[in-house]
Amino acid sequence: MGTLTQSAPGISPALQSALAEADTVVVGLSGGADSVFLLTRLVTLLGSGHVAAAHLNHMIRGAEADRDESFCRTLCERLGVPLFCRREDVPGAAAASGESLETAARRARYAFFEETRKTLLDAGQTNVLVATAHNADDNLETMLFHLLRGSGTHGLSGIPERRDFYVRPLLALSGNTIRETLRGEGIAFVEDSTNGDAAYTRNFLRTRLVPLLREVTPSPEDAALRCAALCREDDECLTALAREALGDGLEKGVAAASDVRLAHPAIGSRMLLLLHHRVRPDGPYLEKCHLDAILEVVRRGDGPAEVSLPGAVRFRVSGGVCTFLLPEDGSPEPFSVTLPLGASVRTPRHTVFFGPEDGAAQNIYKFAIHTTAKFDTITRQLSVRSYRPGDTYRLGGMTRLATKMLSEQKLSPEERLSLPLFCLGDTVVWVPGYPPADGFRDGGVPMILAVSGLPDTE
Repeated sequence: MGTLTQSAPGISPALQSALAEADTVVVGLSGGADSVFLLTRLVTLLGSGHVAAAHLNHMIRGAEADRDESFCRTLCERLGVPLFCRREDVPGAAAASGESLETAARRARYAFFEETRKTLLDAGQTNVLVATAHNADDNLETMLFHLLRGSGTHGLSGIPERRDFYVRPLLALSGNTIRETLRGEGIAFVEDSTNGDAAYTRNFLRTRLVPLLREVTPSPEDAALRCAALCREDDECLTALAREALGDGLEKGVAAASDVRLAHPAIGSRMLLLLHHRVRPDGPYLEKCHLDAILEVVRRGDGPAEVSLPGAVRFRVSGGVCTFLLPEDGSPEPFSVTLPLGASVRTPRHTVFFGPEDGAAQNIYKFAIHTTAKFDTITRQLSVRSYRPGDTYRLGGMTRLATKMLSEQKLSPEERLSLPLFCLGDTVVWVPGYPPADGFRDGGVPMILAVSGLPDTE
């Protein structure tokens, strides 16, 4: 257990107490100003014996990322702080999963933080916190991002000061204050060259929108903190009422459809979110479009009916009982694979092929079904992946939801998850069992698309 050697301006008394009671506080260290400030302040407050650092080299920025790693090693050695360090091919992971680079990086980073914490717990420590360097600017950007997505009180609650073993001690401090303090004390830090790239949404908000807000109010960060606190109070109250409405159904993972229908929408939606969190605590999380689809099914009656959701989760209402289901043992998880020109590739339940029309030697007849698609240019590879909620297919001049097309084939939920969709970028080129999508049937370079192992859909 550490001991606070001095007061910590900007950190709430409750969080100061939590920091002092921890055996070790692990700082997520990037080498940037915020995390360097956090690390040096916690060393001053708790002593180096109660602080550690964790640095993940995401392998995104080449030599610059290697520079950051070297900087973190040198800084921790100077401060006498143990450093846990790892390199991870985040671009490769993002390509394999279909996630954005930002999402894949965040997922890898937090998985590393939790693994570092577990290492310390396995070594005999009993109270290990992970501190991230989110500041008031980050909180404002998060709230703006959620506002532009149409979020409710939960999204507008901003970044919490504490959630489980994660703590954010710098939320009351602005980025400018942090940088000015470091410069005044002669403490070095590194700059991420991508921070000014407005192609990233958060950077756009930071560099374009926030300066405009400062013309309206000098401190939008402070206003955002006040707004977030009020929204968090409301959200916590409504969630507590939803938990009460569920009763022991939350532990069982079920809710009566009639209870959800009769509840105020603010309570009913939170009842569903609580049940979903029980089966997918680490996401992917439900968005409003998913909740709307679920509520529409519940309003129609007591079932049976199902809704397919991100992360291979299914919502089912049957016999008046609502529940969220994970894939059964042996059921496929979502997948995404690269399909090079002229190659056959295995997906979890099928073999797929993409090649030139003259590739008769590929023994296409061995495949259950094939088609000829035509491309404007010579395409060297496609991606083949499982269905994702929201996928659309342009066919006969009409845009159709892929989920309805899969339903028409009378496929089971497991078969729908395993059916390979052929894609060029974000565009679905072919849903097996249908003609190629509009734009891939006339003119251009003909290519064979084929898939084996299809279930009988007659």
